[in-house]
Amino acid sequence: GGGLSGLFGDGGNEISDTDRMMESLFPRTTRKEDETPTLAKVQLFSSQVLTKDSGFTVTDAPEAVPGGFLIRGRSKYDTAEELMAKLQPLYEKSGVKESLDFFYVNDPSPVTEEQMMSGDRPPVIFVTSSDVTRPANLLLSLVTAFGIGGISFLSVYPFALDDAIAKRVEDELALNS
Repeated sequence: GGGLSGLFGDGGNEISDTDRMMESLFPRTTRKEDETPTLAKVQLFSSQVLTKDSGFTVTDAPEAVPGGFLIRGRSKYDTAEELMAKLQPLYEKSGVKESLDFFYVNDPSPVTEEQMMSGDRPPVIFVTSSDVTRPANLLLSLVTAFGIGGISFLSVYPFALDDAIAKRVEDELALNS
């Protein structure tokens, strides 16, 4: 492709605005694209958690996005906390608890003109694999620890070389003891 798209991507793969928004809201390390749940598992989640008495009415088929699926619908509750309080026990009893996680998030699709006028932005349920955290990296932890230690040492070391400052510190310590 020509233009700027070739500079910032492969240009040949056009992605939807919704996919682009999902990629910006959820970093690659949290999306675990290689562990995206299957449509069958998401449908099982929908049938076991988003039941008639869950307070969430599904309005569209699950939509595949990077890292999982979006489920659009309407909540009968006024707040996200009320809906999640109803959904959580259903999720805990479901058969997908070990393999899927879900989040109640603002709809990442482009804002429509109607939504702009009304100010209403309907939330959606984002279903992803259960492990959305980055795996622990021992090397990264060691490098971080050495970096912090080095910065701490180098921030104090120049003062220890200055005889005038060292004498004042000794005098202060002598006065305080």
